[in-house]
Amino acid sequence: MKKEAVDLIKKLVQQQLEETLRDHDAKMDELQRMVSRLQTVVRKQTAMLEDSTYQLMNLQVKQHQQKMPMV
Repeated sequence: MKKEAVDLIKKLVQQQLEETLRDHDAKMDELQRMVSRLQTVVRKQTAMLEDSTYQLMNLQVKQHQQKMPMV
């Protein structure tokens, strides 16, 4: 009887541990997906920022050239 109780407790603890590990794995998977999405967003925003910076620099160069008198 005592051995059966110990075995039952071991089984229940093992089941809880497995469930906790599955939950942890699921959360880690979701976090990895979120990180991946964030990396994609950051890459796109970086590209947009670089493009905007390039356009701004070109505009400033053109404005500067227009202000300079032709020799």
